[in-house]
Amino acid sequence: MIEKSLEELKEDFKNRPVIEYDLPKFIRNTEERIASYKSQLEEVSRDKVHFPPDDKNVIWFKAFLREEKSINQSFLKDLIKERTKEIIEENTYETQMKNRHL
Repeated sequence: MIEKSLEELKEDFKNRPVIEYDLPKFIRNTEERIASYKSQLEEVSRDKVHFPPDDKNVIWFKAFLREEKSINQSFLKDLIKERTKEIIEENTYETQMKNRHL
């Protein structure tokens, strides 16, 4: 079995086709993931008893949460751009149809 590297998986994820009717759902889910990562980071930083700041596993976990949050923020930015483009195209089409009927 051939496994892909993390970078290859990220690239595949970025380049996958986005189904237009799912964009609002993707945006909502991505926003929820970002909020979850942020909340987890705050909790890990706040709870020094269960998550000692010098512990190598805690350091790794915080770095993981930051990276995932960053990836999702970038993905959200791309989704919003795509949705904005979609809305502009819809409005342009509707305007063209209205002008035809005038």
